[in-house]
Amino acid sequence: MLDHSPLYSSHFNDSLESLYEFYTNHGYKLLYLGVKDGCFSPPYISCDECTSSSQNSSMICSGLDPGVATFQQVYPLPSTGLDGKKQAEAKYRPSELLIATSDSGRSEAFFSIRQNITRGIQYDTGATVIILLILSAWSFFLSWDSNKLLIQPIEGMVRFVKELAEDPVSFAGKILPPTKGEEGKVMETRVVEAALIKIARLTKVALGDAGMDILSVNLKGTAFNPMIPGKKIRACFGFCDIRNFTDATECLQEDVMVFVNKIADLVHNKVVIYHGYPNKNIGDAFLLVWKKTISDAANKKRGSSFADRALRSFLDIIYSVETSQTLQAYAMHPAIQRRMPGYKIRLGFGLHVGWAIEGAIGSSHKVDPSYLSPHVNMASRLEAATKQYGVVLLLSETVVSNLTKSSLQDNCRRLDRITVKGSMEPMILYTYDMPMFQKDLVGNYSEYKRTFEAAVDDYIDGKWHEALDKLHWCQHLWPTDKPIEVLITFMASHKNMVPETWKGYRELTEK
Repeated sequence: MLDHSPLYSSHFNDSLESLYEFYTNHGYKLLYLGVKDGCFSPPYISCDECTSSSQNSSMICSGLDPGVATFQQVYPLPSTGLDGKKQAEAKYRPSELLIATSDSGRSEAFFSIRQNITRGIQYDTGATVIILLILSAWSFFLSWDSNKLLIQPIEGMVRFVKELAEDPVSFAGKILPPTKGEEGKVMETRVVEAALIKIARLTKVALGDAGMDILSVNLKGTAFNPMIPGKKIRACFGFCDIRNFTDATECLQEDVMVFVNKIADLVHNKVVIYHGYPNKNIGDAFLLVWKKTISDAANKKRGSSFADRALRSFLDIIYSVETSQTLQAYAMHPAIQRRMPGYKIRLGFGLHVGWAIEGAIGSSHKVDPSYLSPHVNMASRLEAATKQYGVVLLLSETVVSNLTKSSLQDNCRRLDRITVKGSMEPMILYTYDMPMFQKDLVGNYSEYKRTFEAAVDDYIDGKWHEALDKLHWCQHLWPTDKPIEVLITFMASHKNMVPETWKGYRELTEK
């Protein structure tokens, strides 16, 4: 309408008001409006070059070239004396101005769009804040989930492996973690942790205490090397053997595995209770080890040592075998009783203190953690000699010298002075007289022990006639005591005459 109505006509003014109202409602502030047509002008505008006639309080001018005519400021009103265009350009940045020109080119207008821009900035700021809040919340929950489901489990597994490498024995004793979470879902990392503990336990069961060092060294390093260097230890070595095992095997056939495992379970449990380590299971024999540790020096002052623990362990095993109805039920197996009437399960024990090299024997295909030393062989030979002396348990003097409890020392009886195959060093041989095996003893045990040991001293010193007198007296008091018969038989083999080569000991022919 502005382009088609005379300037300041009623139609023009109405159009101007409509234009102003429209843009105001839409957030556009009119700053300047100019008309490029000079044919219409209010009374106070002179038109020297045109003729005029009054129409609606306006003058109608003609003779001007519209292409040459300049814009006439319509808003702000010329009466205000303000230059709207200059003020708009001075007060507002170009980005805050909207300059519009009509299609005919007759009019132009400057609008302020600052309010729209401000509102847009506010909207953008609000949207940015909301997006940041959403991203922060998403990041928090993502971090929380990743920390709970990924980082913490991985860190936990790393700690598990470090614990396993640093102390495999303690690690194997850890409680298995539950494999399901709070919601009842299976947690894969818990499964891995449980698997690590099971692997450590299986390794301990398969390789024993000596094998745990192999596991530790290989976990700490980058290469696989089961053949780790050995280390020297001091320990009490024990051998345990099942009597008449060959006969029992032939009688029990397939059941012999259950039979041996029940005995092994009893033996191993007693050994572990007294802080020992089962090492080898060799058919009917078991190698058992009680290591001497740094704390043993302090324990010895309090009346306890690794030798005490070893001896008490064997005594508990002997008593448990004698009183176990489950084990003795195997002894009553019809096939066994037909072959060995009156058979009862018996074990033989040998105990010796010395050094050994602890390490792995074998190759990268198969290793067997073990102990290499003549002292280990000594324990085996002592166990074998129990059959010759007719006793359940034989101890070397190194064991007795390391005992600290008087209650254990009092029942250790000196039997003989011997050398064994592979050793030229003579040693005193002892047994432990358990009260449960003294049923045939007449009189006081302490008096009997003093008399017997005095006879042994005479025997060692070459006073065989005095020794025989005392031994016959002991035989009268305890007829079933087999060591008496062993010494009497040995001296009788020399016609009770001390050999010229006698050095106070004899060679034990039993391996």
